Amino acid sequence: MLLSNFGLLYGVEPAQLNEWFHAGYVDAYHGVTTPNVVEMGVFGAGVFATKPYAASANYVNRMSDYCSGCPYYHTKARGEGACPFNALYWAFLDCNEDPLRSNHRMGLVYAHLDDKRGEELEAIRERAAEVREMAERGEL
Repeated sequence: MLLSNFGLLYGVEPAQLNEWFHAGYVDAYHGVTTPNVVEMGVFGAGVFATKPYAASANYVNRMSDYCSGCPYYHTKARGEGACPFNALYWAFLDCNEDPLRSNHRMGLVYAHLDDKRGEELEAIRERAAEVREMAERGEL
């Protein structure tokens, strides 16, 4: 789910991510990966998932041990050392506000996004752009 979350926040094409899972994992069975990766992971079809399964680094840190030893700060969304998941998470919500804000399950996160309007959200957008550039250069 962590790879799908990154794919969702980064904006990958759902079918391409699904193909990548099939090529990279011997146990990536179509009947499992397609609903989990395409539908739930990257909200690609919108058939049975009621909201995107998007998460920030706070959730990743709480639910796993992936953040231990990481050079990024899971508590930061902007500035030097800010976790890529956080910047991409808030930028994803900002970019997809029109189709998602009216979803009753997204109200709380959009209330938090509203608190970030202005300079903070602009700094988050800048960090998300930096993260994308780092990923394109293979430095992430």
